[in-house]
Amino acid sequence: MKTLNKKIFTQVLGREDYINYFLFFASTDPVTARKRKRNRMVFVVIFLLIAGYFIVQDYERKKAVDWTFILIYLLLFAILYVVREYTERVRYKNYYTRYVDKSLKDSSEKHSTLEFTNSGIVIREDGNETPIPYTSFTEIAETPLYIYIKMEDGTALVIPKNSEYIDEIKENLNIISEEKKIAYTDMPNWKWK
Repeated sequence: MKTLNKKIFTQVLGREDYINYFLFFASTDPVTARKRKRNRMVFVVIFLLIAGYFIVQDYERKKAVDWTFILIYLLLFAILYVVREYTERVRYKNYYTRYVDKSLKDSSEKHSTLEFTNSGIVIREDGNETPIPYTSFTEIAETPLYIYIKMEDGTALVIPKNSEYIDEIKENLNIISEEKKIAYTDMPNWKWK
């Protein structure tokens, strides 16, 4: 059995770290994914209904299908779909940016320390100490820039990978994942989309 590195690790979380945290969970949350998929489908259905209406009206007038109109309409649909996808991503990012800015109005960075113990992680921040037992972990997710530790209560611990001790932290998390049977998900290609 491997042993944990008991060193105390320091980290600094800034505005972008918190924004990326919210965007990651928005992209992996099943409820948000269903909502985004539903909105996408509503857009497609409305566009198709409008197209069908105009095609039927045009056919009844001319007794022939105007393929030029259909091609122009499909091109317009493709352009608007891409614009819609882009604006949805921007809307989510702006929403979380405003939320983080309002939450971090006192300071732009939060300094904290992580200490791995036999029973959990102890987080020290602003003079407060919070022990988090390993039994409350539901998943450990690794993205290109962060490691997120999801917990039963829906919150998560954010660990930026720019830490000088990231290899030791990852080793500790792998040990915890194996011993406590916690899912460790590696998402090397994740990005907000």
